[in-house]
Amino acid sequence: MAENIIKSVKIGPYPRSIMDLKMPEVEVKYEDGSKEVLFEFYPDEIDFKEKELIGLTKEEAKRLN
Repeated sequence: MAENIIKSVKIGPYPRSIMDLKMPEVEVKYEDGSKEVLFEFYPDEIDFKEKELIGLTKEEAKRLN
């Protein structure tokens, strides 16, 4: 069975201040139309661009975190 490939990505929302404890989420949509939040991240430690994740599988994208 072939792995599902990421077709589109939504990242955010980014915190407005240091006091905002909500971390940005990386939500993906796969070729089959399904969606999921892959992970959250600390934007002061790492950042992602949508184009970095498009074309990857779930496992490949998670390795970037």
